[in-house]
Amino acid sequence: MAFPMIDQPAGNLVITPAGLTVLNSEAAAPYLQPTDRQLFYEVVRLVEGLPLFWDDHVGRLQTSVAEQFTIDPDRLLNDSLKLVQAAGQEFSQANLRIVVTENDFVIHLSPSYYPTPEQFACGVPTAYLQRERLNPNIKTVDAAYKAAVAEGFAQERPGGRPFELLLVNSEGMITEGSRSNVFFIQGNKIITAPAELILLGITRYHVVDAIKATGAELVTGLVSTAQIAAGEVEAAFLTGSPIDILPISRIEDTQLESAGQPLIKAVHDAYQAIVRADLEQRRLK
Repeated sequence: MAFPMIDQPAGNLVITPAGLTVLNSEAAAPYLQPTDRQLFYEVVRLVEGLPLFWDDHVGRLQTSVAEQFTIDPDRLLNDSLKLVQAAGQEFSQANLRIVVTENDFVIHLSPSYYPTPEQFACGVPTAYLQRERLNPNIKTVDAAYKAAVAEGFAQERPGGRPFELLLVNSEGMITEGSRSNVFFIQGNKIITAPAELILLGITRYHVVDAIKATGAELVTGLVSTAQIAAGEVEAAFLTGSPIDILPISRIEDTQLESAGQPLIKAVHDAYQAIVRADLEQRRLK
């Protein structure tokens, strides 16, 4: 299924190999049309106009395209900063979306959906989606996957619309979120899915370091939907570039007391220290 390189843009500026241009220009028009080319992408959160964890994002992009072509990380960074500067303060907290194909690329801003203070304080509801990623470690545009996720969010739920969908494999095991990674808490143990089964989120990578800083036990494994229904999980949280660490208040019909969980707060505080250090390093460059 064909899909355009530019998806849900914010603002009216984009950068292509030809340089900075506006969305309604002749130069940008081809990037708004569906294409059958394989699209590799990264979405980078901007904080005060700075790309958070840039080196990690561009490193993952290099890994994704490694067997097919190469990219120029320095050019992508320079063009991204040029776009942010041209867009102005209004978009300093948006996201950067970088999409590459062989011999082509586009960079545009996309809306951020940073959770509200109430969502951080109370947690967010989630629901299940029976779905497995075909190549979970490669971040490429998959139109069929996007359609399945959109259909999952559109389904009516007894508890209201979920904030996130948790992917469930054929064995009834929860792997990850549709746009996030998920962690489960049992006592002093924090459980995360094996790396080979999920898209390795950049935030997840740093959250793992934050967990180690708290002294909690990090366990690699999968949690089943049956365990959730049986109340064997005390709390859970989502991680992702736009959401940081977000407590889960409900998984389908099972309520979780995640928002007040001391271990989640400890991990959150340790993660924020990592964020501040990365932004400070970026300012010095």
